[in-house]
Amino acid sequence: MFPILVYKELEGLDNAFAKDNIGLARVHARRAIGEFFKEYSYSNIHPNMNAMQVLAMLSVDSSLPLYIHHSIKRLQGGLRAQLNNEVYSEKPKEDALTVLQYFVLLLGHKKS
Repeated sequence: MFPILVYKELEGLDNAFAKDNIGLARVHARRAIGEFFKEYSYSNIHPNMNAMQVLAMLSVDSSLPLYIHHSIKRLQGGLRAQLNNEVYSEKPKEDALTVLQYFVLLLGHKKS
């Protein structure tokens, strides 16, 4: 379903959760999305973008459903957002899988 590097990042996410390191889990969730877009084309996203750049590009895409925007926004937040009472992901795996599964369906498993 996903490129192998996406699975490796999701495995890293699980390992981070096992060690109660939610910050690292969020990093792996972001990277999983970034790795996905290294394999698949969408909009103005390029394979050389890092995960945060990919999330930034997706966050301004008005064609995406609101629930995808919410997952993206939560994944963009980290410790600083948490300290400032802003939005951040407490469930990065669920947020990442929501975004990834949406794009797998949207892009129809077609590689660029």
